[in-house]
Amino acid sequence: MWWLFQEHPQLLQNAVDNSNEELEDMEEKISATDDIHQHSENSHSIITQTNYFWSSKRNPEDLPVDLTTEEKPIPDHFKPQEVQCPYCPGPSPPNLEDKLLITRQATVYGIFKQFKGVSVYAKECPICRNLVRFQEYKSGFHNYNNRVILSIPLCSFLTAGISNHIAVGRMIRTMESHSRSALPVNTLRKAFYHFCALRQYSYNFFCYRCGHHPSIVIADTNWKVAFDLPVNLMRRPDIENIGPQDTQANVAARWEDLEKEIIATGFCDGSHEYPV
Repeated sequence: MWWLFQEHPQLLQNAVDNSNEELEDMEEKISATDDIHQHSENSHSIITQTNYFWSSKRNPEDLPVDLTTEEKPIPDHFKPQEVQCPYCPGPSPPNLEDKLLITRQATVYGIFKQFKGVSVYAKECPICRNLVRFQEYKSGFHNYNNRVILSIPLCSFLTAGISNHIAVGRMIRTMESHSRSALPVNTLRKAFYHFCALRQYSYNFFCYRCGHHPSIVIADTNWKVAFDLPVNLMRRPDIENIGPQDTQANVAARWEDLEKEIIATGFCDGSHEYPV
């Protein structure tokens, strides 16, 4: 807070009621200005990279035990393994250019420790000019936005917390108290959601009594946003104007859109709306 007041007082003018988590995210954005390479992303580029991640960079549902339980040594730098452009079509896509330094200020978050000042590299296609960035779950790390990297054991730890009905924010706050160091809770929460969006969950949910297609479904209403509505205001839709899209829901497509929207957050710097 004192550093923000001294160096960037304009950020605190309207931040009287801001929570600690919001102030932590401000510090994350300010630290991003020290990065070496600022690559401007347009909507088409974000969609292209998001589709590539969703189709080719998925994390398996059953990760190897050694990846989820053992913290890997922090490498000197992170760089993508791709040699040829994954975006350009054709039998012989162009080779990617030499690695491009994105930042020297990335932070790797483990369960008990944080490592700052890690270098992250990307590669650029000479034809389509799209960036290819590091994302390999087998390395033991998950790259959120080139500046925040989570260890796979940390992601597995947070997943176990959810399965035991413990909120992600509480898990991170517990880590914060244990390590006695401030953590950007909102940013880490988004990074974990990014990991979950890339994970290939089976989603085999069904009613044990009625099966996969129950004849009657009762909604579990959130009463915080419930309100009274007179029955006479509820009109049946005109049968002639109803299409399949109004009466049918494509669950697979809905999950895909939701996952891609979360994946795209890793390519947006906060100034872009998610295009997917």
